[in-house]
Amino acid sequence: MTLNSSPCGEHVLDVGSFRVVAAAYERRALGIASHWPFDQWGRFLPEHTTAVSLLDRLLHHANVVVTAGDSYRMREARAKGGTTLNKT
Repeated sequence: MTLNSSPCGEHVLDVGSFRVVAAAYERRALGIASHWPFDQWGRFLPEHTTAVSLLDRLLHHANVVVTAGDSYRMREARAKGGTTLNKT
């Protein structure tokens, strides 16, 4: 899936992404990674109903893996002193 910037600075999933998910639903395996919780996916789609439909198809037979903490790359960068981002 691709994210495109909208004029107001928000990111919007393109319509093609929804079509890919809808076409693959119950036919193909999809792997999706996101740092956004599911309840915030409506921010990326122009209509709330589209977000709900997309998540419905993605999560129907899904194995969801939720992780917490810094990514491996972030930990490595901090250990080397390569980032000034604050841990949240």
